[in-house]
Amino acid sequence: MKRWASSGPIRAAAKRGGALLLLVVLFSAQPTVSFERTPFAVLGHQAVSVWSKITFGMADAYSTLGERPIEDCLRPNLVDCFSIQQNFWISDSLGNFVLWAQNTVELAKLESPTYYGTFTFQVWNSSTARQPVLCEPESSRRLSCRAPFYTDPVSFPQSFIFYSHISNEGSIYVLQMSNNFGATTWAIPASIICPCYIGTVPEKGPPWGSSPFELVVVGLDSSAIAVFRNDTVGTIGPILVESADGFWREATVKTLRCLVAGGCLGMLATGEASMDLVWNSTSGEFYWSGGGADQGIYVSAIATGVVGPPTIPNPPAETYLYAELRSLYAYLTIYDEAQRPLGVNPQTGKLVEEIPNASITHNSSEDLLIVNPTGEYELVVTSGGNTGFELFVSKATNSVGVLASRQYNGTLNVGYSMNFHLIVSDMNLIPQVTNLNTALAPIAGIIVALLGLVGAIAVILFLRRKRVDN
Repeated sequence: MKRWASSGPIRAAAKRGGALLLLVVLFSAQPTVSFERTPFAVLGHQAVSVWSKITFGMADAYSTLGERPIEDCLRPNLVDCFSIQQNFWISDSLGNFVLWAQNTVELAKLESPTYYGTFTFQVWNSSTARQPVLCEPESSRRLSCRAPFYTDPVSFPQSFIFYSHISNEGSIYVLQMSNNFGATTWAIPASIICPCYIGTVPEKGPPWGSSPFELVVVGLDSSAIAVFRNDTVGTIGPILVESADGFWREATVKTLRCLVAGGCLGMLATGEASMDLVWNSTSGEFYWSGGGADQGIYVSAIATGVVGPPTIPNPPAETYLYAELRSLYAYLTIYDEAQRPLGVNPQTGKLVEEIPNASITHNSSEDLLIVNPTGEYELVVTSGGNTGFELFVSKATNSVGVLASRQYNGTLNVGYSMNFHLIVSDMNLIPQVTNLNTALAPIAGIIVALLGLVGAIAVILFLRRKRVDN
């Protein structure tokens, strides 16, 4: 499977864009907090920012649900994958836990031994239904809230930075989250009474999840387990908290330990788990150990000393053209202006990835991604049977989410294809005339000819029988 060897062209193109300037303005400067100054006694209980650093000397793991592979690790074949999560509750002005937020990096070994990274930003309401109210990047897998693609190769050793911050813009309260691969700014719903704060130290039991702010390395799907291999090693820290008084302080952490066999109910833990990993919160190290079941660390206290503000993540700006086809008997192929294909080659039926900086992202030919697209593209939907289909195309960035999206619902007969002309600048999706696909047309023609022959024979036999009867 061909993937781009490095992110140099992507990063170079991104740095020339205006989106990078926006990111610099949003995240390079220390945010101005207009909360009232807070007594020292409640430090950590009224935090407005959390900042985490974790460094992998080497990482190697795969996610599993018992004996069942994780669907989100099928890209398009089964690959090793796991997630790094900064998790925290958001409380309203009365101290009630109202939102559960996750600032996540996902890693998948698309080309052994190279992992590729992506981001997900998730916010869930506190009800038992656990519906996501924020899920970026967007796809049809909204309920599971997982990124539909990976973009950037990761070389170890590698440090990952997570930053989450609540600010007030007049009467509107905003949650900002960023990491190595993406950033988002999300307005907290007006139905929630703010000022709102990030929960950092254990105080009371939440509706579900964990009360203190935590940093974990776990499986990539709900209830999934990340099983680590013996070359995984790294360090944690520092973990920093900005209180509502505007000052940053370092957090004291403890190991987040979960016995996998007994589950994590009633313990400080995320829904996912890990195996064969041990965390030493005193030395700040983690490493492989057979039988280990540590998930990460959680904040247990806030130091009294003040530290300088940390460096805020400033991910290189990227734009994504994402195409998704939903059909039982059809597949999707994209051609760029040089007629290079991405998806399924209609002549051979094999997967092809000839467009630069592009990939097949999920477990079929139906999810295709082009990073930093330019110009115009041809999208071809080809049927392998009489079928209906849904074609979804979106343009998004890793800082502001979806810019524009288009959807087309149609039907095709076996052996036929429908072409769509896409202009990236305005996301104009123009359906073309339906025509016979060159590879399937002969097959369809043979089927039609055979059906005609059978019909002709039936007519001849009927007429012959009629003459005999007379």
